[in-house]
Amino acid sequence: MKQLFLVISCAFLLLHVQAQNCPTSITVTAPSEAIANTTFQFIVQVKGLSSSSDISYNWSISYGTIVSGQGTPVITVDPGKEAGSCTATLELGGLPNSCNRTASSTTDIKWAPEKILTTNVISNKAIQDAVKSFIDKSGFKDVAILQDGLINIYAANTQEFNKIKTMIDKAFESNLILSYQYTIVNTGIKKPASVEMFRTKKSY
Repeated sequence: MKQLFLVISCAFLLLHVQAQNCPTSITVTAPSEAIANTTFQFIVQVKGLSSSSDISYNWSISYGTIVSGQGTPVITVDPGKEAGSCTATLELGGLPNSCNRTASSTTDIKWAPEKILTTNVISNKAIQDAVKSFIDKSGFKDVAILQDGLINIYAANTQEFNKIKTMIDKAFESNLILSYQYTIVNTGIKKPASVEMFRTKKSY
């Protein structure tokens, strides 16, 4: 009877030790979106292992290139120049066979904005000319091109920003471009004021 109790105790102890050597969770995090030609990171957090656990990190990605961090909890990825979707999968080494050892995360890659023009002349006529030039150069009225406009405004203060924004909105409206087709951003304080206009291709 003693021997049976000893065997059962040893079995429970072995299972307990194995459970202690397995992580309670493996979580890979990353930004939900990234920009083409701009690096970003995948990070893993492993919980439930003792500080003495000797584990290894083996990453693989479905898109782009791992530029640094292979073998560590953090990798830096270069997605390349095209839009797409990047899934990173991590497999932990050095764990018992019974352990869960993998986790993954996905980041959508969007096209990088393409600067079309900059204007430092802020007047109704200058803004109207700039918007028309932006529409012509970017082919903005071509419905076959899936794209958005991104307008950065640098202004001395909020009042000046609002004044420039109103002029831009009216210039787009007069060219039959709807407000949902572009985004205006208050980029920061600058004297004199200036406006940058980008087009951003859509990934879908």
